[in-house]
Amino acid sequence: GGVTQIVMSQVGAGLAASVGYNNGWRYANLVPACFLVLIGVGLMLFSDDVPEGKFKELYASGQRKKQSYSALIMASGKDPRVWALCFIYGGCFGTEVAMNQQLAPYFYGYFGLSITSAGWAAAGFGLMNIFARSLGGVISDFANAKFGHRARHWVLFFTQICSGLMLITFSRQASDNFTGAIIVLLAFSFSVQMAEGATFAVVPYVGKILKALGPVSGIVGAGGNIGAALWGVIYREISISDPDPRAPFLVHGFAVLATCLLVPFVHYPSLGSMFFPATETDEKPDVQPAVKMQASAVDEDAPAADVARSA
Repeated sequence: GGVTQIVMSQVGAGLAASVGYNNGWRYANLVPACFLVLIGVGLMLFSDDVPEGKFKELYASGQRKKQSYSALIMASGKDPRVWALCFIYGGCFGTEVAMNQQLAPYFYGYFGLSITSAGWAAAGFGLMNIFARSLGGVISDFANAKFGHRARHWVLFFTQICSGLMLITFSRQASDNFTGAIIVLLAFSFSVQMAEGATFAVVPYVGKILKALGPVSGIVGAGGNIGAALWGVIYREISISDPDPRAPFLVHGFAVLATCLLVPFVHYPSLGSMFFPATETDEKPDVQPAVKMQASAVDEDAPAADVARSA
């Protein structure tokens, strides 16, 4: 995200100088579009379907059995706790994606920076991703080792709370306090991306219980993209009705705080939750177990940081 802000601001500025602003930003979109096509073709031709290899070879060798993916989707989709995690992830990863869209124009319009400088300022938010998301998983691992699985939920709750509070604080910065805004922005980025890692420190255990790690990860991950789209609509509508450009960020911050209220409801008897301990009862999903890899993909002692880095 941070590198993209830097590169695309330079590309946009260069094209704007040669073909004008109205056409420059349109032509600039062709650059990532071409890269995406090349990456997609490369993945299709050279990547494996799963870590063990390609489906065709695994089915032929008997290492993997075909599963009813629709049954796995249903097992995940009808579990409200999965959707709670989906909304929570919309509050952190969805917020990150929305910030990547909103920050550069905000710095350009509200703080009066040039297009290039605004891109560099916004890049600070994305560059925190180099370590902050993984750190969320690392801290969750440490808390789990020290206090048990329920501590993972507390880490998620507190990082999400900090995200909302920092966003609210960022929305209150005056236009003549650019330095203060950048400091708060970095703290906000740090917390929101730690919340992403903390979310996917919980997701694999839910997938293990439901024997549907892939669908659970997919639903929760999609919450980030859906959240980003919804935040974009909110920013547009509030900008129309409120002349203060800080107003959408303020509303967004309170909405992120609201998603924290969902964390205590992510409770499974075999895992526990924020306020209730685990019991000896295991969940009994009414769907055939998925492949052995999915059923045993997560070990309670396995580092969640690795999962967080790939989310």
